[in-house]
Amino acid sequence: MTPTKNNTPVFAAGETDAVIAYADTEIPVMAKRLGLEGDDVDTLHILFMDALRVNAARMAECLEAPYVEAVPESRRLFDILGQMMINNVDTEGLENLAAAIEFMKQGGNVLLISNHTSGADTLVLDTVVNKEFDGVARDWIYMAGHVVNYFLLPLAIAGGVNRVQIFSAKYCAQAGPDALQRMKENNAQAMMAIGPKVMAGGRCIVLYPEGGRGENGKMLEGEPRTMKIPQLMDMVSPHGLMILPSYVEATDIMPVKRGENEFNEFLAHGQRGNATLRFGPGRMWNSLQPTRAEVTEYLTSNRLKCSNDASFALKQCLLLKCMKMIASLAKTQTTTNEELEVA
Repeated sequence: MTPTKNNTPVFAAGETDAVIAYADTEIPVMAKRLGLEGDDVDTLHILFMDALRVNAARMAECLEAPYVEAVPESRRLFDILGQMMINNVDTEGLENLAAAIEFMKQGGNVLLISNHTSGADTLVLDTVVNKEFDGVARDWIYMAGHVVNYFLLPLAIAGGVNRVQIFSAKYCAQAGPDALQRMKENNAQAMMAIGPKVMAGGRCIVLYPEGGRGENGKMLEGEPRTMKIPQLMDMVSPHGLMILPSYVEATDIMPVKRGENEFNEFLAHGQRGNATLRFGPGRMWNSLQPTRAEVTEYLTSNRLKCSNDASFALKQCLLLKCMKMIASLAKTQTTTNEELEVA
């Protein structure tokens, strides 16, 4: 454990005892920051410590699994954090979410795509959907960063939702040859885990197509390889795949403070605040397929971010359409990609 400039500790991958000891002393500090008193402080402390202990015992298991179910201790912590950290959510487009839920009831699959600028985004999305639609999001599956499994604090919280675990492009780019090969193998197994989950229909997977979170609160350009996920889902969906765009703003609850202690952010920076959550109209995946001319234009331009081939150009076109759906829900320009500017 190494202290940062502001004396907030940075924990090494795999540390458990030091994390639990630190949390034991810092949870009351967090409770005070949230304005909690009396029994609420004790409730937060008990649930947080329970989730930490359970997940400390299952870290090795999570590291080996491409898909993991939520655990009850983390689910209870997730629920109480939603109650204690979220003050008010300015919500729009619930009728679009209702239409997507009805589509799932009829056997269709839904891929919910959203921006990802705050560590509280999933908390806000999960809390609002469960409140408005009788706990329906408890069955949703999140495409989540595998790296949280190495760090106990975020794992204790992320353990509250079902996850298909992938290594993002950010961590793949930083890895050495051996580590990169293991990451690629893990990601291939994660993709294989998606199919059985959606083959029967009626499922929702949540994807943040930016492939990570930025440092300044703005949307990233996005990761074209994330388009493999809807391509796979569409292939095995018995009644079609709907893309449901969402936009969330939760930096009032979890400020954008990354850096060395990014895996300690809930305890270090989490506060009670307001959020925004919007849902746009859903679109069927087959209606988003680019034309031959669009793919050709990408192939002959200088906009391709990586491999100069038709398959990558197709994913780039699909990503741009998905990111535009998300960006259109923002009231102000929040992206670093000029192509996504909202008219």
